[in-house]
Amino acid sequence: MAEELGIGKISGIPIANVGKMGVVAKANAWSKSGEQRESSLFSNLLNNGWSTYTAGKNSASFTASPSSGTLGYTYFSYGSNDGRNTYNFKFNKIGATTAENWIVGISIYPDFRTLLGHVGISGVGTLTPSIAIRDRTSTIYIGVLCGGQAIETATINDLTVNIS
Repeated sequence: MAEELGIGKISGIPIANVGKMGVVAKANAWSKSGEQRESSLFSNLLNNGWSTYTAGKNSASFTASPSSGTLGYTYFSYGSNDGRNTYNFKFNKIGATTAENWIVGISIYPDFRTLLGHVGISGVGTLTPSIAIRDRTSTIYIGVLCGGQAIETATINDLTVNIS
């Protein structure tokens, strides 16, 4: 019977004892193809309404600049909402230190005109906001949004969204 073997050692150190790959913690490592290795509800992100938008190093990283008075959003659809879920976000945010209009939000509309829930993300560094949704609409839209008078650029790196 054939057996498939993975990498057992890196530079002579057993893989189980390696905490980092270069400067990246092993738990935050992304595959060679640039896709997520950590579990998440999405495989790619859509975007709309930004003044400028640049995709980042992987499928869950981007840099965006809002236009004053216009809602910009980067999002994905999720078709298995049952109204009993808390959606947990995890990402690293750089920039937009004073803008208070940067949020993570959930809507039943792909243009986010009405929000079922949202949490402000005015901080920087690793952020882990959560949103509990009790609406039973099965398809929802989950995203990072910025609107109002905010015009600061932000970079979101390694976004994951999971359910608890």
